[in-house]
Amino acid sequence: MKQLITMLILFVSLTVYSCDICGGISMPSTQGILPGTEFHYIGIRSSWIQFHTNENINHLSSTETFIRTELNGRYQFNKRISAQFSVPYLLNSQLKSGETTRINGIGDSQLYAYWNAILKENTEKQTSFTLRVGGGIKVPTGSYSRDVWETNNLYPGTGSFDYGINSYLSWYTGNFGLINENLVTIKTENPVEYKFGNAYLTRILASYRVKAKQKTLLLPFTGISAFMTSRDHIQNIPVGQTFNSGTRILSETGISMFSKKMMYTLKFGLPLFQNLSGGDVKMNGTVEFSINYLIKKK
Repeated sequence: MKQLITMLILFVSLTVYSCDICGGISMPSTQGILPGTEFHYIGIRSSWIQFHTNENINHLSSTETFIRTELNGRYQFNKRISAQFSVPYLLNSQLKSGETTRINGIGDSQLYAYWNAILKENTEKQTSFTLRVGGGIKVPTGSYSRDVWETNNLYPGTGSFDYGINSYLSWYTGNFGLINENLVTIKTENPVEYKFGNAYLTRILASYRVKAKQKTLLLPFTGISAFMTSRDHIQNIPVGQTFNSGTRILSETGISMFSKKMMYTLKFGLPLFQNLSGGDVKMNGTVEFSINYLIKKK
């Protein structure tokens, strides 16, 4: 009986809150182009992503914008072992019925450890092959909704401890390179018994190294990424498709520049295919910029 009542409340809640659904499917923190293992780094990365929601049941529409700026860095213990961290600050907003709602604040921090399982380099042939595997944790340092029926994803945090497993493969021959990244995120229930859906991301990038001025290297890149999220749960009961579940495939194009002790990256993403929240949500696009200070490892 308790489960039946919960399911009925869920059904009613879907018709009330289904426009507030985009935060749980916003872009995860990933890696992309990385400096070599001879460097530590610390920097700032900022990303912009926007969704448009058309909720067919109540004939409502809204536009959700998420701006994430994070302090991140890497400590390279040796050629094979490293640790990375991320502390984000989010500026989230929703425009609905002519009114704008804004919620800003520190988000959930992340800490990952990596091991270079394969590290092969041939300086004569100018080839290299690297496979990094690792895992980490997302800590609920950001504020989150204390009302399980609100499911307002404008909040900067989720309230849950989440765990990730990551693999990062890079292959270079001459000036040409390929990168494949995979990230699985296992999410847990937060204190109000809300659990965001588990997520999987895969990305393939092709890059080409271009030497510019002295001590300046350009790496234009292009590729494709896919991001899939399973259904959310409230009190262990799956929430219907009008929440965070869905799939999106993006084309990604950008450029990285290494100059002396600095690394800059600019990346654009446009949707090629998307099926978010049963088709009610459409992603407009994403832009990301990062700047990192490289520290030579002793």
